[in-house]
Amino acid sequence: MSTIFAGAIPPNSGNFNGTIGNNFVVDHTGDSTGGWWYRTPVGSSAQVTMGLYRTNGQTLLTSQNQGGLAAGAWNFVPWAAPIALTPGEMYTVAAYDHDGQIAWTPNAVNDAEIFNSPFTVPNQSGRVVGSGALVFPTGYFRDAYAVDIEFLATEPCEPCPPTEGFFINLTAPGFINVVTGVGNCVVEALEQTPAGAPCRQCLLLPTQAIPWDNCGPCVPSATCPHPGQVALAIREVYGSERFPQPLNASWRKCNHRYEIVRAVVSVTRCVSAMAQDGAPPTCSAEMAAAVTLENDRTAVRQAIACCLSAANLANPSWVSEWVIGGSTTVGELGGCAGVETEFFVGVQSCLCPNY
Repeated sequence: MSTIFAGAIPPNSGNFNGTIGNNFVVDHTGDSTGGWWYRTPVGSSAQVTMGLYRTNGQTLLTSQNQGGLAAGAWNFVPWAAPIALTPGEMYTVAAYDHDGQIAWTPNAVNDAEIFNSPFTVPNQSGRVVGSGALVFPTGYFRDAYAVDIEFLATEPCEPCPPTEGFFINLTAPGFINVVTGVGNCVVEALEQTPAGAPCRQCLLLPTQAIPWDNCGPCVPSATCPHPGQVALAIREVYGSERFPQPLNASWRKCNHRYEIVRAVVSVTRCVSAMAQDGAPPTCSAEMAAAVTLENDRTAVRQAIACCLSAANLANPSWVSEWVIGGSTTVGELGGCAGVETEFFVGVQSCLCPNY
């Protein structure tokens, strides 16, 4: 556990009507488990309200009321749950003393930055206002030595060993197999729906946006009994220290923990369109198309979950982490409509294939 001031005692105290706090940045991933408040020896309330903000936009992440504070001592105020902090992003820990008697150290954090790894504490001149106004009625950052944060950094990941030569391994980290494997699971699930699996099955397309209005001939035939398209694409691959958040590369000091793929499954089918005379589709036809779409949405989400769960539990495991994103309705365009579902898969892998 790390704190900014490491338990040093503020030498001054006085009346103060408002909220005090500190802006800070961490240089490693980890969690804040609570805040610290120094209650003055005399004249101070036995309770305090503390909160943690994301400084940009003053978004209140958590707040906590704490009573029974010991006088002349630092008091720990735990959050209801740990708050993950992102390296390089500025946060604000703030406290409101209900009686207005606070402690401070002249010019400790008001005129210059503090560098105390893993913290950087910038010049604290200015005010805090924003979404937490009901909890924190006013805000000053003037020599706010009485407010501190508790932070538990995650264990640093191991860097890739140095090497003077390398050989590219195009099968690592294996996202082609993962995505096409999910595609096979989706096709198998769609075959169990009343509409069946669409005839056109593209398990990996080289595109960011899937051309979902290309759902093929809309009249069933012997060669295509179930018109439509199921297609997958890899939209992005990136590094991460905390799945599935992207890595802040400017603060990275060792090999990142995860390689993550963001992929999409698209299922589109023909739907009733406006007739040549301008007449709209019947409501019963629209209802039938909507039911088919919802069946596809349910089947796709279950298929992704079952497929990636099995890959995660395999020995050896194919994937380390996975999550299913939203399933967005697309269309109608060109007589086609359907559902696109994003999913994220993370693998723990050093980018250097030699080790």
